[in-house]
Amino acid sequence: MKGKATIEEYTDSAIRDPDVLAIARKVTFEIDPEAEAVYPHHYPCTVVITMKDGSSEMIHIEYPKGDPENPVTWEEAIEKFRFMAGFHYKEQTLNYVIEAVRNLEKVECTAELFAQIRKRDR
Repeated sequence: MKGKATIEEYTDSAIRDPDVLAIARKVTFEIDPEAEAVYPHHYPCTVVITMKDGSSEMIHIEYPKGDPENPVTWEEAIEKFRFMAGFHYKEQTLNYVIEAVRNLEKVECTAELFAQIRKRDR
């Protein structure tokens, strides 16, 4: 409903939002035997949306976003990291971590990396 599934969408107030509850009452689920047969090697998903006029739209994915077969882009990973870690860390720390991960193959000791993160966020 909000376009993303972030921490904010799972707060007590967010899940009690009347608009969210109205949509939730319209949702049902079924276990797909074909999807179950390939789990846990694959995580396919099919969504069928039935309109008021009775017509329907089906969307099927073989691999969810983030699977090796459907990886997130670097930009998507940064966006999610900034959003999720932004609740706990300052902007300068976020920038440091992003650059450190971008150059992770050059890091000889991850203990130093974590020490720098703790030091920067004081």
